[in-house]
Amino acid sequence: MQNQIVEKTKLLDKKGHLINKGYATKMNFVYNKENVKSFPLKLKEWNFYQFIKDTYSLQLTIGHVSYACSINTTLIDLRNGNRHEIGAFKLLKTPSLDFDPEGYSYNEYKDENLFMSFEVFEDKRILIVKGKNEKYKDVEIRLDIENDINNEKMVIATPFKKKTQFYLNYKENYYKVIGFARFDNEEVNFDNATGLIDWGRGVWPYKHEWFWGNLSSHI
Repeated sequence: MQNQIVEKTKLLDKKGHLINKGYATKMNFVYNKENVKSFPLKLKEWNFYQFIKDTYSLQLTIGHVSYACSINTTLIDLRNGNRHEIGAFKLLKTPSLDFDPEGYSYNEYKDENLFMSFEVFEDKRILIVKGKNEKYKDVEIRLDIENDINNEKMVIATPFKKKTQFYLNYKENYYKVIGFARFDNEEVNFDNATGLIDWGRGVWPYKHEWFWGNLSSHI
């Protein structure tokens, strides 16, 4: 039977077990990370955004797998598969991420060559990237996203056979965007693009797989 969570509830009890398995149409799960009881290096957390404009796809991620962080931005031309990419993978470095994808938050990664920030307000989200690497001397991305607190979300708390393992996932589709992505001399205007967030927190079995897709469109 489907179990819809309609009121705010803590995600985990003191043993690290899911209190309520099920789904919600807004963030009704309180992510109490302090109750995670699995081996610490198994916890995974990420904030992922994707935007589509004409034939271009832009993806931005701030995430970690406890023992290493993964920061990445990719611009793909879907016509020919050409891609521009900048990112960082750092062992033993874990960025501090938010506990609630709907409330105010500020997530940041910064090193000598790369800066990325996701800031969430009640009415908008602002994503910024600035950086350089061996291939690009000047990378800059700025996206201002309309944040509709009344938009329906897909929020799922998934259990696994081992009770201290769980997957909390939050997806929202669709965002309206104003902004651009520039890799040196190539710049793509993302005004009126459509986008989504995939926000995940969890501890999984060693072997697992899942499939998901999405569609955003102007009417």
